[in-house]
Amino acid sequence: MIEFHRMKRHFILIFIINIVFFNHSMSQEGGSLRISFATHIMSTPYDELSGYGISIEIFVSPSVAFDYQYLLGNNSDGDHCYYFPGSMAAMLFLFGEELYLDPYFYEENDWIWFTLLIPDGISLHTYPRKWIEIAPFIHPLAGDFNLNGGRTPGVSLEFGFRTCLKPLPWFSVAPLFALRKNYSEPGLNHIVGLHTGFLF
Repeated sequence: MIEFHRMKRHFILIFIINIVFFNHSMSQEGGSLRISFATHIMSTPYDELSGYGISIEIFVSPSVAFDYQYLLGNNSDGDHCYYFPGSMAAMLFLFGEELYLDPYFYEENDWIWFTLLIPDGISLHTYPRKWIEIAPFIHPLAGDFNLNGGRTPGVSLEFGFRTCLKPLPWFSVAPLFALRKNYSEPGLNHIVGLHTGFLF
């Protein structure tokens, strides 16, 4: 049986290193890290999926941020679906059952935790007014896993924009619209969402 407490400890350690490193070395005025509560609805030719979770933006300058998304939701059949950085989807695809059947996998492959540092992509930020922020983004490594039809983990190109309304300098509400193209499937998927964020 997998030692989940050890996996959890590794994940938390990498996450803290990630935040501490970027937060202290790459700051912007008013904060360098935004954590948002996110809700997304994605429409595909064969399904409609909803997801709820967190979105993380790590600013390397006032105009550029690395984006991470972690969401859990349901498809139209009521089965679970997940959204996460594509590096994690790549690990699931490459190693498959080893990730959860081999109890020594994570001990022998500690490097795999560093893939969690790879973002979905980047966003560009402009500030036409103090209370508004326009953020177009491109995510070439947007990962997902949908249990509908027994799908394997997928990696997609996602692009769109967020309009951040900021009634307070540290608080924002951001409607989102995006298009998503799974690299292994035809057609474009549409995403609408809402992020409620806090700047640190």
